Amino acid sequence: MFLTTHATLGLVIARFIPNPWLAFGLGFICHYLADIIPHDKFIKDPQNEKKVRSDEIDMQSLPEFKTFAIFAVTDLLIFLTGLVLILYFKLPQNPTTAFWAMTGSVLPDFLWLPYAVLKIKFFKIFHIINQKAHDIFPDITPTWLGTTLQAIFVSVVLYLLYFH
Repeated sequence: MFLTTHATLGLVIARFIPNPWLAFGLGFICHYLADIIPHDKFIKDPQNEKKVRSDEIDMQSLPEFKTFAIFAVTDLLIFLTGLVLILYFKLPQNPTTAFWAMTGSVLPDFLWLPYAVLKIKFFKIFHIINQKAHDIFPDITPTWLGTTLQAIFVSVVLYLLYFH
């Protein structure tokens, strides 16, 4: 899922869990629960036009890494833009709890990356957990549908949390 979707889930958690540490832990766990939902885990490898699992990209292969990096940077920019807009227009009820809940909700996506890119063994467990969460249900969701459903989820939740 996109970081934006996970961060939005963190905002929901912060709304109902006032303790920042509990919100962080619940956000961390809910990240993996959310990743169980099929949401398109494949991206197209421009080199050979086949679909590649986003969490099994050969980070040593420049074309696959470039494709992944474009998706990741775009997602990060959308996430940061959304965060700035939320903070500009309306602060969460408890900004500290919201920060920690969102951090816990997006952290797992940053923890599997060091193993995927640099093969740092300490991070291998996060890579394995990430793969297992994605593999519970077969993912046959087309990219356009996975992206659209996540955008709808984020929009509806943000509307209900901050503008309703």
